[in-house]
Amino acid sequence: MAAVAADAWSAPTVGLLAGVATRARYRGRGLARLVCGWVTRQLVAAYGRAALMVDDDNPAAITVYEHLGYRRVRVMACHLAL
Repeated sequence: MAAVAADAWSAPTVGLLAGVATRARYRGRGLARLVCGWVTRQLVAAYGRAALMVDDDNPAAITVYEHLGYRRVRVMACHLAL
């Protein structure tokens, strides 16, 4: 396995791209863009649109997703220690 991406937790009107990873020795070859592009096309065909979540501190992933046509919508999350 060199690179993977998955349809995860999709809803009736939006497919969710998740589980994206590229094996370290294969990074920088465009594999993430290829696999994410294919999964994105499948999600759009099945659900009408696609979405994903990415951390702000992952500029390489953000670049890939923006090249595929995703646009950023910032959301806030918090963690409450109970």
